[in-house]
Amino acid sequence: MAQDFRRIDVAAARDVMSRGETLVLDVRDPQSFARGHIEGAENASQDDMTYYLFETPKNKPVIVCCYHGNSSQSYARIFADMGFAEVYSLDGGYDAWAAAERA
Repeated sequence: MAQDFRRIDVAAARDVMSRGETLVLDVRDPQSFARGHIEGAENASQDDMTYYLFETPKNKPVIVCCYHGNSSQSYARIFADMGFAEVYSLDGGYDAWAAAERA
């Protein structure tokens, strides 16, 4: 049976990240990623997904981030369907993260 992913806010994402090794995938375009991203995040295109799906341990938490929290849900669904135990989509995307950093 496939796992499900959870939508989480910035505070919950920070909580997950504080527990240790978390894969944070930023699926925005490389130019947006270069302008700003979550510390430790990896910029991943659709072409990179196969690598992450097969090279990441299934018990490692995965947080997917996009611009506003919409596209990340599609990618999070793929990880959940592939049997990853702990998958999250960042609500509000990098926009929400950046706003929280400024607050």
